[in-house]
Amino acid sequence: MVCFQLFKRYFIISNKFGGLSVIKSIRQKTVSEIIINKSRFVCTLYPCNNISSIHQILETHKIEYPNANHHCYAYIIDHYEKANDDGEPSGTAGLPILNVLQKNQLQSIVAIVTRYFGGIKLGAGGLVRAYTTSCAKTIKEASIVVKHEVPLYLITFDYTYIGQIDYLLKQMNVEIIKKDFEENVKYQCYIIDDCIFSKIQDITSSQYQKKFIKKEYIEISEAEDDKSN
Repeated sequence: MVCFQLFKRYFIISNKFGGLSVIKSIRQKTVSEIIINKSRFVCTLYPCNNISSIHQILETHKIEYPNANHHCYAYIIDHYEKANDDGEPSGTAGLPILNVLQKNQLQSIVAIVTRYFGGIKLGAGGLVRAYTTSCAKTIKEASIVVKHEVPLYLITFDYTYIGQIDYLLKQMNVEIIKKDFEENVKYQCYIIDDCIFSKIQDITSSQYQKKFIKKEYIEISEAEDDKSN
């Protein structure tokens, strides 16, 4: 039932916003652990939209698990894929993790499987099975969601209009992800429906600026879907 509902939602959103792409990803960081022949395998899934964030994710993860023997990982972000064995025999760790992500058709995701060696060698086949099982188990425990590629904009306007614009954004269910109060008010917002700009133009008598920053994959709530109708 969950898979059917996810596919149904994927189909609805794809048709509603046909000009932009839709992916399956995870809602939040998810951690799961297994023990095989005294070796401890801890898999952590991170949602991630930008390759530039990979280094920081890995460094932070290593600090969280400082005494581990290996931090093997794989990621799929945009059109980029990478697998890393981090000292395990070639092809026994990173690639199996990547294969699990591909099989589940997940994107904008980083999977790190941290291993604490338990003293018993698993062999190449055993390692492949262990890293595959660890990643697959964690995906089963994760919240799988549909994410839509949405433009991120910087909107700049005078303080005079802050109340009206705040009310408009709330009514249209637009989340302000960053606020700067300088000479003018600056909001960073994900804009699903660009008709909002004509409304801001009316409020400000065209005395505002918008700047496209980038596109990112975000989860669209049911309320946002309704507002776009």
